[in-house]
Amino acid sequence: MFQRCMKRCICVIAFSFFLSVSSSCFADFIYILNNNNNGVTSGSVAVFNETTLLPLTGSPFTTVIPGLSGQAGQQMVINASGTRLYVANASIPNTISVLDTDTMLPIAGSPFSSGGMDAGGIAINPVAPYIYVTNYLSDTVSRLDEASLALLGAPVASGGLNPNRILVNPNGSIVYVINSNSVNLTAFDATLNPILAPIVFVNFVPYSMAINPAGTILYIYGLNSMSSTSQVLAYDAITLALLSNPLAGFDGLDVPAAITVSADGARLYVLGRRLVPPSNDMQILNADPLSLAVLLGPVATGGGPNALAIALNPENTRLYVGESDSSIPPISRVSFYDSATLTPIPGSPLTSGIAGPVSILFGPRLAAPTNLQGSQKKNDFGLVYEYFNLLTWDAAAGVVSGYYIYRDGAKIATLDAASHEYRDHNREKGVATFYSVSSFNANGNESNSVDVLVN
Repeated sequence: MFQRCMKRCICVIAFSFFLSVSSSCFADFIYILNNNNNGVTSGSVAVFNETTLLPLTGSPFTTVIPGLSGQAGQQMVINASGTRLYVANASIPNTISVLDTDTMLPIAGSPFSSGGMDAGGIAINPVAPYIYVTNYLSDTVSRLDEASLALLGAPVASGGLNPNRILVNPNGSIVYVINSNSVNLTAFDATLNPILAPIVFVNFVPYSMAINPAGTILYIYGLNSMSSTSQVLAYDAITLALLSNPLAGFDGLDVPAAITVSADGARLYVLGRRLVPPSNDMQILNADPLSLAVLLGPVATGGGPNALAIALNPENTRLYVGESDSSIPPISRVSFYDSATLTPIPGSPLTSGIAGPVSILFGPRLAAPTNLQGSQKKNDFGLVYEYFNLLTWDAAAGVVSGYYIYRDGAKIATLDAASHEYRDHNREKGVATFYSVSSFNANGNESNSVDVLVN
């Protein structure tokens, strides 16, 4: 079993200004999906520790049962608890693979039928227990049970030709599908009943889409066929009404590749490929749907000529760009940049595998407890007394199994999820002691800590 949270690091903190803060002492992982692994027609997932930038032993991991070919990974998603990766496989036998993130091995029964031909796009509903898959050659969309991977009813018509991208509104109520060959976008409810009138694009070819965290604005990134440059259009995510002028918006990159939205919903990051070498470009746009103005860029990337994927880490501090070079077979690289300045971060790029990477994502961060307070108290028993340090905190958001207590970097207690107080007995009066509290879940994941100094 992989240890998701690496050994706790000791943070050096100036006690003169420290009261109660959150520290980032735990490792998180980056998952990178490559089309092919070692020249074999089988997808693979590379896994890196985001803190050390080192790959997990055995990375990249095949997305199918070893020896089974004919499956190239196209897109992947991760479940809310971070325990499973779901990978859409193109080509016969048209399946999705499901990997256990503890072992990075396919679960029993994997790969599972996608219900159609050439599984391409895949999405997970954040509210209901559904996985959605677009079947490119069947012109259908399938809905599967997240736990059993059983098909829930027959696949439904996608409303166009060659559906290849799919996205779910954060509120779980609307599923968006781009049909690449009919140049339109269709919308469905959570059980794949068609809703709303399709968006039929004029002089515009959609390539990718993203939605703001509030679920109110849908951004479509594509090619303006009149100007032969890339462009972003903004739509009301609930009504599909156009919010930006279709002839305005963003122009600049020759071939659109990918788009993502910052965690605060204020910025768009776009990746495009230049038809003239040597590099791709990325830019930051204002996410205001009426302006879509360029805030920074274009900035040349450094990973290779084929732009494929873009992603922000959950903290919104790093931008990851997936590209491949022009060698035979092509080498996949993921470069990473400061999200505010688009300057490379030391250690970039990472080599992820061969022929890709087409998708980049991060395991969900486990929420830490909040409002940690600490003070020294006295128990007076008459003839004898003791000093103890009292810690109190508010519960972590989401589902946690309990809390770890650390004193000066060493774990001293494990408490259940109902506990929001800890008493550290027999302490010396007035001696500064550094405490940390983190949450953990049933899968062994541990959150960042909150810390406090008690005198």
